[in-house]
Amino acid sequence: MCVCRVMNGKRDTRVVVGRRSAGPENTGKEFRMPLCVKLNGATAEDLVEAFAIHDLFLGHVACDIGDDDFTVPHALVRKPSTRKRKAGEDPQPPTYWLVFTAYKISDVHTMAGFRTSGMLRRAGVTSTDIFRMFASVEDIFGGKIAKKNFIAFSRYVNPGISLELENYAFERACDAMGVDVPADWHALRAAKRTQLGFDTMDKPALSAIPEHSAEPFKPLTKEEAEERFQARLAQAIRDEETARLQAIEDKKKFDEERLNRYLPTIDEFKDAVEPNGETCVYIFSTDHEGAIARTNCPYDRKAGRPFCSMCETMVAMAVAKGM
Repeated sequence: MCVCRVMNGKRDTRVVVGRRSAGPENTGKEFRMPLCVKLNGATAEDLVEAFAIHDLFLGHVACDIGDDDFTVPHALVRKPSTRKRKAGEDPQPPTYWLVFTAYKISDVHTMAGFRTSGMLRRAGVTSTDIFRMFASVEDIFGGKIAKKNFIAFSRYVNPGISLELENYAFERACDAMGVDVPADWHALRAAKRTQLGFDTMDKPALSAIPEHSAEPFKPLTKEEAEERFQARLAQAIRDEETARLQAIEDKKKFDEERLNRYLPTIDEFKDAVEPNGETCVYIFSTDHEGAIARTNCPYDRKAGRPFCSMCETMVAMAVAKGM
């Protein structure tokens, strides 16, 4: 995976081999993501700009692969200031990074990152490292990340893009920064991305973002978790019973089909006695291909019995059915 970054308006690249965690309840530890956007400050307007920058990125992704591998909001990462304070000086505010994730990371995302960085420079967005692709969340910190500094939007790596998730992510990020949510933040986002050049991009039409996600991404209450567990348990019991009944039905159908091959000669052999040879005495009226031809059962008979195990079972079944 090629990871790009913009440093003071100059682009450089480095190759990082990374992996994505695939499990639920991801907290960012050892998590690989394609995109992070650094907020200029800790205001709702800064958050709106971060979402608008992400829109530019999605536009470039769509130019190459459509909307199958779009990145979605995953978390807000808070990085406390490490600058030493002088006596009487107020503490420096933390910086925030908005993290987006995708199911797949490819060269398409890398190229989209290059193009987005170029658009930001042309739009006059020159803040250092405002748009970066990291190998992991820990790279933002240069080491281990404290759980209190990782504000996850979803219980899953990628629950699928939806307006519901975007709204929840924006509201949760505003809450973490202690700012109010603008009622018209989507309109502010559209205006900002237009300012950044989104409307001038030669891009295909994107699929409409669904209103709801396929999976619930918000943290579950104890009652919701128990309800989901009981629902999964009940479904598992139903699936097991369905499989059991299907197996019985399949066996019944198979036995009936097999018995039909025995019926033409059942009267001839049902009262057979133990022969001198070792081979089953049963003779079918057809071969295995269904052609009319008397065909001997090729298997050895059971000790003291005229038939092999299978033929004895089928003969007994036919007799029991009065055939």
